[in-house]
Amino acid sequence: DPDFVAELQAKGNELFVSKDGTAFGDGSQANPLDLQSAINYVAPGQTITLLPGTYYPTRPTVIERGNNGTAKKPKTLRSQPGSRAVLNLSGFSTAAAGLDLMGNWWIIQDIDLTKSTDNSKAMQIRGSHNIVRRVDSYMNGDTGIQISGSSSEPYEKWPSYNLIEGCETFGNCDPAQNNADGFGCKLTTGDGNVFRNCVAHHNVDDGWDLYSKVETGPIGVVLIENCIAYSNGRKIDNTGSGDGNGFKMGGDGINIPHRLVNSISFNNDLNGITTNSNPGLIVENCTAYANKEANINLYGKNSSAEFPRTVEVYGTISMDSAGGADKFDESKAPELKGRLQSDTNYFSNGAQSVNKSGDKLDKSAFVSVDFEKYVNGLNADGSYNRIPRNEKGEFDLGDLFKLTDKVPAGVGADYNYTVRGKSKK
Repeated sequence: DPDFVAELQAKGNELFVSKDGTAFGDGSQANPLDLQSAINYVAPGQTITLLPGTYYPTRPTVIERGNNGTAKKPKTLRSQPGSRAVLNLSGFSTAAAGLDLMGNWWIIQDIDLTKSTDNSKAMQIRGSHNIVRRVDSYMNGDTGIQISGSSSEPYEKWPSYNLIEGCETFGNCDPAQNNADGFGCKLTTGDGNVFRNCVAHHNVDDGWDLYSKVETGPIGVVLIENCIAYSNGRKIDNTGSGDGNGFKMGGDGINIPHRLVNSISFNNDLNGITTNSNPGLIVENCTAYANKEANINLYGKNSSAEFPRTVEVYGTISMDSAGGADKFDESKAPELKGRLQSDTNYFSNGAQSVNKSGDKLDKSAFVSVDFEKYVNGLNADGSYNRIPRNEKGEFDLGDLFKLTDKVPAGVGADYNYTVRGKSKK
């Protein structure tokens, strides 16, 4: 009924939703709507507020293409301030994502997404200019939060300029244990997508996956900033076995200058940071510690592109990897001299963390390297073991990997110092 919709859109800024709301509600707190109806009705500039509780949708929640806000009047979907609504996605089985965002100019924040069924992503972002803030996605049957469009559409329609901020993904596992990442931005994504102050852990495949392939061509440049990846490659109970890269930053030998900035990768089951054959990766002021294969693995696609020839690394510390030395060889790409082996980079040679001049860093570079409490994803009482958030909503590692005065200025990840897209090199 167009008159009914117009009445709802004229109500004011806020439409209320509850787990027992219906399409016949009036959007007030006393007579709330159901979630999908509110999404269908909401006008630019309005906010959908989820009242507390666990919601059990019986089909995917879809924000259709064309259901857009504007730059000045975005549409907002959030939990009631001071609470977190939970969307339990176990009530339907589909390859579609549990929360499918195809619209533009939306803000989605302070919501939990959990228990999507096998091979179903919890959230997929197919629109552009969206902000996803403090959305936690865990114990799902595929990737927690993924930005991807459609290979049948041109690059101009691929999702672009989305900001994922302050989100946590963990415990995600698909049946084959080879696809469920924490965060994905891959295959069919456009320009300007950003992950900031996010955490991925105990995802059975990778923490972040920026895979691109020849068939669909290059994706847009992605910025990952002030983020943490740890204990990936396993399930929440430390069983299982997937890839286990912390930050997997490309694919198929396609040169895309993705940037990984001021981020930390530790205790992942494969590499802490890997080009995944991307010859254009840029790494700035990162810390990689005690990953099971290499802390940093920079490699090319094949013998005709044996080494990534435009990779840049600045101000980065690699230390104590179980698999030995970082993997790269400047002798195969002389033009990289000074970009990798330099006085601002302390790479692991298998025994020590050392820069170009031979200066060494050891564990005294950090106030603490005791990450043992984050090895297990489950506490003894069955609750989830997670990095706490501080009063700003930022993840707070405390003394873990906090830099000491043993570290030269401009070296290592100064966590929660967010450079917001500007280089520290």
